[in-house]
Amino acid sequence: MVTVRQEIRISDIAQLTGRSVTTAAQTLRYLKDVLAKKVVTIEDYCEFYGLNYETVCAKLPEVPTPLKAIRQQQQENRAAVVRRIQVVRIVQRP
Repeated sequence: MVTVRQEIRISDIAQLTGRSVTTAAQTLRYLKDVLAKKVVTIEDYCEFYGLNYETVCAKLPEVPTPLKAIRQQQQENRAAVVRRIQVVRIVQRP
């Protein structure tokens, strides 16, 4: 099962903006102060800067979008069902 990471990291901001890690850390600190939160989510970041959530998630390779996570889970479920069907067929043979 794929879990979708919610928290945005300094490295994510640096990757998205193309700025240094120090500037990304300052940006994250600023967001935490403005939003009065200890943890800033990717969704909060997108909403604050007016960015599309799906586009931002697509640019962060280690963060699958919720749709990708759902599709991967569906594929895993289908594979499990196919394996069960194969086992049942083997067991039912005389």
